Amino acid sequence: MDGVGLLRSKFVVGVVFTSRFCRYAAVTFGSILAVSGSSLEETAVSTCQEVLQEGAARVVCDLGQPSCSRCLRYGINCVGSGEKKYKFKNATITESTPLARSARPRAQVVQNTSPERPLGNELTSTAGAFISILSISDRQFAVQGFGPFLTDVPRRLGRSPILNASAKAFSSAVTAIYSKQTIVEALKDYGTALTCVRNAFIADPSLTTQVETLCGVYLLLLSQNFIRGHNDDCLIHIQGLLYILNNQSLENRNDPFTSQMIDLASIVLITETVIDPRVKIKSWQSEMSKTSYYGPLNDYSVVDIRSTNLTVANLIDLPAQLEEPENHLVQLRSSYELMKLEAEKLVPSVIQLNAACEASKDAQYYKAYVICESSVCVLHCLMAVLRRTLQIFHPMDFGLAQDAKHASKQVLAAATRAWSFRPLGTTYMPKTLCLQWATTDDPDIKSRLENMIDQYRQDFRGDSWTKLAMFFEHRFEKLRRRAQSRMRHHAWRDTTSSGSLNAESEFAAEAVLLEVPLPLNTTNCT
Repeated sequence: MDGVGLLRSKFVVGVVFTSRFCRYAAVTFGSILAVSGSSLEETAVSTCQEVLQEGAARVVCDLGQPSCSRCLRYGINCVGSGEKKYKFKNATITESTPLARSARPRAQVVQNTSPERPLGNELTSTAGAFISILSISDRQFAVQGFGPFLTDVPRRLGRSPILNASAKAFSSAVTAIYSKQTIVEALKDYGTALTCVRNAFIADPSLTTQVETLCGVYLLLLSQNFIRGHNDDCLIHIQGLLYILNNQSLENRNDPFTSQMIDLASIVLITETVIDPRVKIKSWQSEMSKTSYYGPLNDYSVVDIRSTNLTVANLIDLPAQLEEPENHLVQLRSSYELMKLEAEKLVPSVIQLNAACEASKDAQYYKAYVICESSVCVLHCLMAVLRRTLQIFHPMDFGLAQDAKHASKQVLAAATRAWSFRPLGTTYMPKTLCLQWATTDDPDIKSRLENMIDQYRQDFRGDSWTKLAMFFEHRFEKLRRRAQSRMRHHAWRDTTSSGSLNAESEFAAEAVLLEVPLPLNTTNCT
């Protein structure tokens, strides 16, 4: 091969396989060809053109960072202009205002680095809100005293649409009171829950047999009390609670949630029936028989107080007995005496728990105190109804009048102890104060009760306290007139009260009750 062919072959190889240096290689070969002669130069140029035309599609020069002639000459890798060195130079500041540099937006960066929203739905949101309500440690807003089964409600969400909606309404009601803000959201959730209950019953009437439905209606009753207080709307929930309770099956009583829910609902219904005659128990589906054991270790006690009288078995007969009290005076007196003993027994424990709450911030003490104090007040409410009923048939029993004064003082002391637990920890107190006011005749005691009611005035949401107190007073006045009308047609029976002075006083009481003149010499009467 001659010199031109050798140069041509080397030139082709250099152009094809060393495209990065093609520009500088062409210059180098051009200088070589210029030395060899014009014919050689023309041949090289034509060869270069042919090669460039044939491989234009596959020969790409690295124009982004080409190698300099020095690096090509020494055959080393080109690093560009090398390392830059900064030097300080004298400069003059002009009066022109420099342009403000705008910061590079970082919104895109922040958006990319922010964590993604966790997965969830309305059910998980309701469960989280309910758990947050249960974890409130403030004594004024603790709700665990309303039932030991409340801690099991979150795990049962999803089984019943009624329980789901009621739990959300309950959480919203407590949140509205706790935050002391508007209750618009609470009213909205409450209305949604009522609509859900109505539609669910229409779609599936068998829901009345589920314990979750019973729990949901109970939560709605509490929500109604929290938001709007005691009024006639509460009667609707109480009647609904009674209807659902009568449809419950006792087969699952071994389940703690079911047992506690049925027991507490029964206690609430029996108490409301005794206090408010507008609540009627037409039928009572129950397989429980009244126990003859009265002691401090009664395992059938509700809310774990070991109370001997606040049990379904012990109170289940009271509503029927109060329908015709003249036929059950002995049984009513027996129940009254047992309740009086139990109330006296619970007061020392309540005082100790209240002292423990003041010395410690333990939420368990708050829960125990609210349960025990509310039990004492419920007992005093039941005792007030029984005592007033017995006084109507035994007006000369001065022992009952003394009991009324003592009970009023006990209720005033309880209201003083529970002052720091307002508002949710004292939902039982307004009705207790009003009932005591309606069943006592001592003007001094009435005045003290009125002063305490005025202090609790802000807790009387719904009906005013005067309306509630007058309702109780009219209830007993109606019973008195009914007793008078019935006693005109029945002979006086041996129902001498244990607090009466003697049988002659009972004869005088009968004359007063029947509004007939007394004999001149009552000592000769039998």
